[in-house]
Amino acid sequence: MGADGAVGDADRERVTAVLREHMAAGRLSLTDYQARLRRVRAATTAGELDAVLHGLPTRRDTSHDSEQPRPAGGGLPVDGTSSDGGAAPARRGGCAGMLLLLVALCVTLLLV
Repeated sequence: MGADGAVGDADRERVTAVLREHMAAGRLSLTDYQARLRRVRAATTAGELDAVLHGLPTRRDTSHDSEQPRPAGGGLPVDGTSSDGGAAPARRGGCAGMLLLLVALCVTLLLV
């Protein structure tokens, strides 16, 4: 997407999804998330949408998080998978993380 190109709903949805991921990961406060969502809705160019994501790590920057080695003693890997490849039980965030994600989803739906 060029910096001056017009944007459509699909572009706004993509940026909204990225913001939602960052909020769920704890990189954005609810207030910052809401402010950025308002900017997404008002954006008319690709440059304005790109500016909304300024200061947030890219997928490439955050992808190394899942490549961390397994802890000593045969514990679960950091990426949340068990040794047989299945999903491991959640270890951090728990109910609070789910609640935060639910609030983010509700806010997104209310603002759209």
